Amino acid sequence: MKEIQHCVRVRLCAPVEARIPRVMARRSVGREEAIELIRKADEGASARIQQFFRVRWGDPLVYDLVINIASAEGHITLTGMVFSNAAKDSVERIVKSVVGVRSVENQVRVFREW
Repeated sequence: MKEIQHCVRVRLCAPVEARIPRVMARRSVGREEAIELIRKADEGASARIQQFFRVRWGDPLVYDLVINIASAEGHITLTGMVFSNAAKDSVERIVKSVVGVRSVENQVRVFREW
């Protein structure tokens, strides 16, 4: 993906346990079917990234920004690593602008190369 110079490579991740109830509600399915749908979606995303860019989808080193997101009733927790304070602040600002977000706990760490 690095050959696309004008793009910022971002990966947003949510824990499977957080994704299950969302899929159950959106697709009107039970827990086991939701888990299977998530597994298939993740496999598909992984295959497309591998096919088009020849990189592992789950490898955080191929992204400029990896943000892990967990939410409970509009309260959002952000974790992950970024390369600048500006990126950390931008992510928080964007998440706060989403309708339904009540609060944001920003636990994102700034990674500094030596």
